[in-house]
Amino acid sequence: MPAAGEIGPIMARTSAVIAAHPEIPVTQVTLNLTGPAVTVEAGAGGPPGSPMLKIDAASGKLIPQPPVEPDFHNVLQDIHAGYIAGWTGRIISVLCGISLIVLSITGLEMWWTMRKRGKKKGLW
Repeated sequence: MPAAGEIGPIMARTSAVIAAHPEIPVTQVTLNLTGPAVTVEAGAGGPPGSPMLKIDAASGKLIPQPPVEPDFHNVLQDIHAGYIAGWTGRIISVLCGISLIVLSITGLEMWWTMRKRGKKKGLW
């Protein structure tokens, strides 16, 4: 874990690397204290595979990142987070969630009605 006096130089090295890569929009910076070395990740967030800079905090050198393969887990994560179709995909996800709740509530209401009537054949 870096000492309090080391945070300033780490951020200076990080700022220099970020300035050298203006093609990657940076809206968040994360200091990772776990692993074999202290690293800094800077990027815009988003789905796996989004452009991100990974920087060695001690040296200030850029750590090359292998491309993320679109495997089953990453595709499901993109669908779940609504990254697939932008705002349209997020709206569709919300509507699907609301419809699941509505269907569950109406199904319980139908079951309760059948139970109260004592019929085992159905509602009609």
